[in-house]
Amino acid sequence: MKTEELVIDKLRALPPDRQQEVIDFIEFLDEKRRRKRPYPSLHGLCADLGVDIAEEDIAEARREMWGNFPREREDSPRDERADPPPEGPQRKVTLPKCEDAPKGGSPKDSGERA
Repeated sequence: MKTEELVIDKLRALPPDRQQEVIDFIEFLDEKRRRKRPYPSLHGLCADLGVDIAEEDIAEARREMWGNFPREREDSPRDERADPPPEGPQRKVTLPKCEDAPKGGSPKDSGERA
């Protein structure tokens, strides 16, 4: 039996309200199939607006936007606006190794202070 014949036989066996649901579903599937078109490009969407932006205009806008953006590179001098490193002796903190840590939780749990 062909698919079409099978669908018709099953459709005839349904009550009228269910037949209408089948018709609605078929229309939904058909609409979904017709809607599957590739999206148009943004250039195509804006073509009717009459806007023509040159590459140089885009480059200039980028320079304006990013011109004052702070940069920190290894080969560039340190920014004067940045906070200077703290002066004076630095405190060195040594963390215990995993095997040296107390078992059963943190030092707070065992009554010790870190």
